Amino acid sequence: MQKKFFRDTDAGKLGGVCSGLSTYFNIDVTLVRIIFVIALLCGSAGFWAYLLIWLIAPAAKTPEEKCELRGLPPTPENLRKFS
Repeated sequence: MQKKFFRDTDAGKLGGVCSGLSTYFNIDVTLVRIIFVIALLCGSAGFWAYLLIWLIAPAAKTPEEKCELRGLPPTPENLRKFS
């Protein structure tokens, strides 16, 4: 199944942007958060990038969307994991 990017508000701290990016790219969420903090400290690019993604990317609300974020097929077993 093809992955689709969503914000992961269930595991997110603020808007789910870092959590969504880490889930989509299969990397540690702490690393993504550190990258955003460094970008924020180096200028306003980190803030604007986070805000833009937060405004544009939809949140994964349904079990089907949460499966899509992870690249999992929407089988009954996978859907139960996220319901």
